[in-house]
Amino acid sequence: MKLGKICDSNDRMSSSIEISAEKKTYEPLPGEGQGFVDSEWKPHFDAAGLSRIEDFFAASGHVLSKPGLGKRYRARLELKINGQTVFVFLKRYQGETGRNLLQRRFEDGEPTAIAIREVRVAAALEKMGITTFKPLAWGWQGSWGTRQKSFLVMSQVPGISMERWLEKTTIATTPADWQKKKALVKEVALLARKFHGAGWFHRDFYLCHIFISEAGGNSQFALVDLARVFRPRWRIERWRIKDLAQLNYSAPPKDFSRPMRLRFAHDYFGIERLTAWDKKVIRKILKKTEVMARHDRSRVS
Repeated sequence: MKLGKICDSNDRMSSSIEISAEKKTYEPLPGEGQGFVDSEWKPHFDAAGLSRIEDFFAASGHVLSKPGLGKRYRARLELKINGQTVFVFLKRYQGETGRNLLQRRFEDGEPTAIAIREVRVAAALEKMGITTFKPLAWGWQGSWGTRQKSFLVMSQVPGISMERWLEKTTIATTPADWQKKKALVKEVALLARKFHGAGWFHRDFYLCHIFISEAGGNSQFALVDLARVFRPRWRIERWRIKDLAQLNYSAPPKDFSRPMRLRFAHDYFGIERLTAWDKKVIRKILKKTEVMARHDRSRVS
């Protein structure tokens, strides 16, 4: 079975995508540029001094830094709601290059701001039944290119990243634990299959961007960090192999044995016996994984 056969139609992301799969009401934000805010959250933002577009660009919180952010800003903001502290997350993008602008115009069909891409992708994933953040406020200012900037405020996604979850969780080798890990791997494989099957590709498909929540005794998964998510018109196999190699590379060998990784492949392809084509694709994934590993080794040597 060829990988491409699990893909549905590959329509381009367009401005006609609904902002949310739920019946939400968003209203314009005052100020220079254009912006929107969830009506239910507006009183809470107002109480925090975030009433205008300019306020969101000036806001500061607990900075969440990581390598490679460049001119991007990420922070956790605290809001007081009914006497409780609620965390939301702010992203700001500034100073895009002409190359980035042209690339997104090519990928999206229009020169959308990065924050707007994230809002639209989140809405599309929610409509598909894939859990992700909910956009609470977003907007942009300035002309396209180096003078253009945008922001996005997102709800907190339940749970923690699978990367952190694996660091905190010890799974023994009893039959019951094996079944638990097998179920976990299957859920991640089905998430990847559903995501790719609709034509979407992440380009940063690491375990740190897949969140797991065990509320109520059931494992639930969410996908985050959607700034680079897109729907390519061609070379689909290339992007699939890259996504799966990133996932494979980020899966610790101590937690995921070779049989478990093969189990993932069976669940992802949706078949009991791998065909010659499937095995060829797996070899490409392993080759790409090794390229990534060599690249990382060269950076630290």
